[in-house]
Amino acid sequence: MAITVYPVTPSFAAEIGDVDLAAPIDPTDLHGIKDAFTQYAVLIFPDQHLSQDQHLDFARNFGPLETTIAVYRKDAALRLRKEFADVSNLNHENEVWGKESRLDLQLSCAARLHQFQR
Repeated sequence: MAITVYPVTPSFAAEIGDVDLAAPIDPTDLHGIKDAFTQYAVLIFPDQHLSQDQHLDFARNFGPLETTIAVYRKDAALRLRKEFADVSNLNHENEVWGKESRLDLQLSCAARLHQFQR
């Protein structure tokens, strides 16, 4: 079955359906996903349950993987594998760091989101 592309907005985001990213992707489906990336800046793949290895296997379809800059910090252990950029307020023991930070700072105008469920 071919993937489905449901626009969320006219040209910014689309939901990709009828694909299981945990399994090897059919070349036709991969071509469809790459085509969707040329039209939309954000692709949403709902209801995917991927291991870290499956996530990285999917990412390799789009080019070589980068390594997080955090590997150069010898004073802090990584919480995730080096291929993942860890944008969170958790340390390597999954504890909140920076609790002393002030919360009344100027708000950012944008955010990056990735939902991870346990």
